Amino acid sequence: MNDLFANLYELITGQTDLANELYNSEAVYVPVGWCMVLLSLIGMIVYYYLINHPRFNRWYHWLLMVLVVCLINFGIAYFRANDAIDSMYAEQNQDSPFSAMEFISFSMANALWTFVFSFAFSIGIKWKSRNASRTPF
Repeated sequence: MNDLFANLYELITGQTDLANELYNSEAVYVPVGWCMVLLSLIGMIVYYYLINHPRFNRWYHWLLMVLVVCLINFGIAYFRANDAIDSMYAEQNQDSPFSAMEFISFSMANALWTFVFSFAFSIGIKWKSRNASRTPF
């Protein structure tokens, strides 16, 4: 699983030193990747089957839900990666050589994949929703 999620994230961020450290730690890619997949699915289930109200069947309501899930996954990726790298370097009594922008880049990649997975889950599960089966398209 580590290889699968590493390939997804590194497709966007590239093969960087941070990517190598995140891959080697094995405490980042898999948990963050599974959170991304599961929260994308849960967000779409909530939108299509729990909210499922005629007032919320517009494309911008769907987009708002996806953006909220993207923001949550952005935070999960940022803090999980930052904590893993900080603890790895703290064991060696060193400061982390990575900047906040590198963690933001990884988190943006996670948010982008969240959007893609949410869109894919929308296509797969929207058909049975009474009120939002045509949202976002």
